[in-house]
Amino acid sequence: MLPSYGWIGVISHILTTYQVICFGLIRSPIMPWKELDHNIFDVALNIISLLVTIPIAIWTIARCRQSWELALVAVWMTAMMVTQGRMAIHAAIANRLKAPLDEMYEFVQRTPVRSETTLDAIGRPFWWLILYILGIVFGLVGIFAIAIKQLRAGGQEAQNVRIVTGSFGGFVGLMVLIGIIVICCGEGQDMGAAGMGSAFVVGVIGCLLAAFYSDLIIAAVANYWSGAPHRHRAAYWIFFMAKRFPLASV
Repeated sequence: MLPSYGWIGVISHILTTYQVICFGLIRSPIMPWKELDHNIFDVALNIISLLVTIPIAIWTIARCRQSWELALVAVWMTAMMVTQGRMAIHAAIANRLKAPLDEMYEFVQRTPVRSETTLDAIGRPFWWLILYILGIVFGLVGIFAIAIKQLRAGGQEAQNVRIVTGSFGGFVGLMVLIGIIVICCGEGQDMGAAGMGSAFVVGVIGCLLAAFYSDLIIAAVANYWSGAPHRHRAAYWIFFMAKRFPLASV
């Protein structure tokens, strides 16, 4: 069983990114206007998700051991899954501690506290993204190795790789150009929160592009764009659905 790839992989990464953003903001994925407040349920849900997905992920890495490139991609996807799970648990715990911590600060300072107080005290869920960034580094090494190997082999698959790489390269170049224009137009101005927000958006888009590129490169090499599994279908779909359990966090 390969890691999710093709258009199924693209859909999976969109859902995962949405979940990560919600948990980073301590919001419910199914009701993003609402903060997480069912802490025990949310923690249990995410622990179950990890208990189901981690063994399957380890099994996938073991099956890819004869191809170090795919093994690195599987490690990347595992890092993404663990990051999502830890962020969800962190967000649930952060919200559970919010009330007593806020009361403590109000008692000590004798002043109303800002909503940031609790997160400043226990850390923000977004810090777990460092683990995912490390996974991206490993995964892209594997993906680039796969692409180069296929380009040397030639054939229809090599043409597919050229199309995917050229398309993503052009899009990234356009993004860099737009970024340079925005920086030049804003030079000398205090960007403040707007600058931080722009950096966050760029980071999210960058992570998504890396994930989409990996999905489509593997599909290009396999010349099979949907990514639907041929073998081990039960394990594949159990893994896919278990990763979506955190969507029910409320």
